[in-house]
Amino acid sequence: MSNMTKAIAVLGVVAGLGVAALPLSTYAAPTEIKGEAENEGDPLSASKDVQVQLKLDESLSMYVTNEAGDADVTTPVALNENTDTTANYQAAPIAIKVIANNAQGYHLTIHGSANDTLTGATGTVATSLTNAKGTQIEAGDLTSTSASQWGYKVLKGATGSVIDATWNGVPAEDAAAEIDGAKVPTGAAGNTTKVTFGAHVLDTQESGIYNGQVTFTATAGLKAGA
Repeated sequence: MSNMTKAIAVLGVVAGLGVAALPLSTYAAPTEIKGEAENEGDPLSASKDVQVQLKLDESLSMYVTNEAGDADVTTPVALNENTDTTANYQAAPIAIKVIANNAQGYHLTIHGSANDTLTGATGTVATSLTNAKGTQIEAGDLTSTSASQWGYKVLKGATGSVIDATWNGVPAEDAAAEIDGAKVPTGAAGNTTKVTFGAHVLDTQESGIYNGQVTFTATAGLKAGA
């Protein structure tokens, strides 16, 4: 495989490569290796170097689960009301685990991927949350005092217990944001990145169920330009 192997949260592709057996007639006849003595009177000795090769194919796997890592995310991640003054709506964290044996590791990105099929509304903006009437909550850092916004945070630390200080607006696909990565193979345990979503909603925001979508993509190898 190339170093651009990808694992995408919404799509998986498995390819199998077959190896055709060559007919015996295509192999060269055995070569005689005659015994020789280094010095007169020494025993005859015949030798040949034989190379040994082990091929390990690149591999890349990704899991998108609840925070505990014991169940897939199969339903919308719910943002629930809370008392935080910045994110007055926030979701329980989800976990993205990547296992990569590639020599240059991997990088993990996030981007918005909402569409009309998901929301049933017209004019949907890929990075926004949208209700059935087409009203939107735009992606942002939750600091606006004139508009409702939603965004994400990456949880840091060995156990994902430390949350970033700043909320990030979900970017468009052509500006996908790197949220984690490794420059070496991860090992069988993989690397886990935790992400939470939040929103700052103004009192004047139209009621309704607002839907959106993000895509996580793990790509083998270093990020371009790294």
